[in-house]
Amino acid sequence: MFEILMHEYHGEADFGSLAELMSICNSVDHLGEQFSVTELRESYNASNVDRIRQNIRLWKNTDGRLIGYSQVSITEPSEFIDGVLYYFIHPEVRGSVLETQMIAWTEQRLQAVSMEAGFPVKLRCYIGERDRYRGQMLSRQGCKIDRYFFSLELDLSQQIQSVNMPDQFFIRCVNGAIEAEKIVNLYNAAFIDAWNFHPLTIEDLEKRYTRKNYQSDFDLVVFSPNGDIVGWCVANVSPERNVRTGRNEGWIELLMIKRSFRKMGLGRAVLLKMLHQLQVSGLPVAGISVDADNPSDAMHFYESVGFSRFATFISYCKDV
Repeated sequence: MFEILMHEYHGEADFGSLAELMSICNSVDHLGEQFSVTELRESYNASNVDRIRQNIRLWKNTDGRLIGYSQVSITEPSEFIDGVLYYFIHPEVRGSVLETQMIAWTEQRLQAVSMEAGFPVKLRCYIGERDRYRGQMLSRQGCKIDRYFFSLELDLSQQIQSVNMPDQFFIRCVNGAIEAEKIVNLYNAAFIDAWNFHPLTIEDLEKRYTRKNYQSDFDLVVFSPNGDIVGWCVANVSPERNVRTGRNEGWIELLMIKRSFRKMGLGRAVLLKMLHQLQVSGLPVAGISVDADNPSDAMHFYESVGFSRFATFISYCKDV
């Protein structure tokens, strides 16, 4: 019987062993991702070690070898808070007590978050449909499937449909922080009754503008004839993500239209405009994630533009 010891996260000093563990898991589970110290350094801003340390734990054996890693990301509260779990377990210790220890730490951390914030908390984990080990582990630890999501792709080498806007409506790139409050209000009103809604804050939006990969060309707003913002479409091109997945793509993060302006063709118009932007930038593929139970029949909408499904992801959840 081997001993397992839990450790705090120390940032840069842990990057080498983290990259090794992630790559080993990737090779066994065929996740189609790659990891390096450089990528970890860019993903985990070293200047924020103190801020994120409480949400990360490492597990090592008595020889000091890293065999487990857990990180939880805490969402903004709505009716509840999501603690989204991201983790890796070395293949040699799968099925051991380590799985229980990792979930137990995650639940303890989320219980503390719940007490501090005054909201109930759910442990949530998103995994690929082919990631059978994680699915089995999460089920053993009491997590249940509560949602499916489809990843769609569109070949940008093909001709993209023309953009047709209703009269006097127009699209342009967002004007940064000047329009932040209007965009936040639009987002929260548009998605308030959506599944697993968590409100957007001005702070969240301003952080987006400072991201290394942020490009205003991929941040489009739709204006009505009287100058009100009635739609928003955002895409992200992440070289780090593209290296991990081996897919050179621009990822459309969100698309929304104000409720009273729907069914006018504005969503299709701003989506097509974004696809043209991605195409001009030289990207070969555009991707987007769709809720399988979207009440607006989003799958049919995206398929009508030219997207097709290439992967399925599953949300596992557990009340804490």
